[in-house]
Amino acid sequence: MGDLRRYFLGQEERQWPQPEHLWLLACDGCGEPGCWSLTARVVPLHDIVMWTGFSQEDRSKWDYSGFGPFVFARDQYERAVAWAASAGEGEVDGGV
Repeated sequence: MGDLRRYFLGQEERQWPQPEHLWLLACDGCGEPGCWSLTARVVPLHDIVMWTGFSQEDRSKWDYSGFGPFVFARDQYERAVAWAASAGEGEVDGGV
């Protein structure tokens, strides 16, 4: 697995599904990120991060033009991604 912090800023050397894009949701049947995934373009700017250009490859005729863009304060976004990355590594107690 690559660096999730870089991935969610669209900065991984091998960004999936393509450069500057993210897989946001995965198949609820198999859990595979590339299976029936919702994708978006990630645009990191100085003080914000924006998700835009949503699509779903398996439903190419669906229109997502009214969905988003979603804009996040960059400092909060980076903290949330760092928390999620460390939780995935078992470093953060989820409070369960």
